[in-house]
Amino acid sequence: RDGVAGYWLEARTEALPEADTLREHFEEEAVTFLAATLTEGVSAGEFTMTLSPRDMAHAILSLIEASVLPLRHNTPAQTRALLGSLAHTFFRAHAPDPHLATLALDVGAGL
Repeated sequence: RDGVAGYWLEARTEALPEADTLREHFEEEAVTFLAATLTEGVSAGEFTMTLSPRDMAHAILSLIEASVLPLRHNTPAQTRALLGSLAHTFFRAHAPDPHLATLALDVGAGL
C-alpha cells in the first residue's frame, strides 16, 4: 500500500527480510530474462555489444528502476516519450540497422 512496483515510497526503519528476498528474486529473474533476450538478439545479428549480455541486462534494469518512481507523476504521453527515447538510444548504440532506432521511438505507442 505504501509502495509502487516493489519500491517503498517512504523510508522504513524495520527490517523486511521477506521483501528483500522477493526483490532479489525478481531482480535475478529479470536479469536472466533480459540477458537471454539480448543473447538471442546478438546471435540473430540484431545487436552488437561490447558488454556481456548479463552486464547490459543489469544496466537496463537499473534504468528501468530509476524510471519507475518518477513515471508515477508523468502523463501517459510523457511516459511513452521517455520509453521511446530510452529504446531509441539503446538501438542507436547497439543495432546495426539504423531503422530499428527509428522504430523504437514508438515503443510505448500501444500503452
